[in-house]
Amino acid sequence: MAGPEGRPFLRMFGQWRENPVQQLWPGFPRLATTDWLEPLADGLRSIDRELLMDLDATGDAERTNRAFDDFLATLEPRQACSSVE
Repeated sequence: MAGPEGRPFLRMFGQWRENPVQQLWPGFPRLATTDWLEPLADGLRSIDRELLMDLDATGDAERTNRAFDDFLATLEPRQACSSVE
């Protein structure tokens, strides 16, 4: 995103800044950076709920614990694919 191919998009987002003189889209910076939080929270709650239902139905704590550990492993930070120029 920060490389040459992504710079036009970064400039575009910079133009949507909140400025009393130039308000292209009031509240855009906050909305653009927080609108994903509620769907994320809903998804995380559904994973918990499904694993608890699975545990209740099967009694297989080892398998549901392993599934939860596998899920947590997907949240671990990964190495960046490319360097910022």
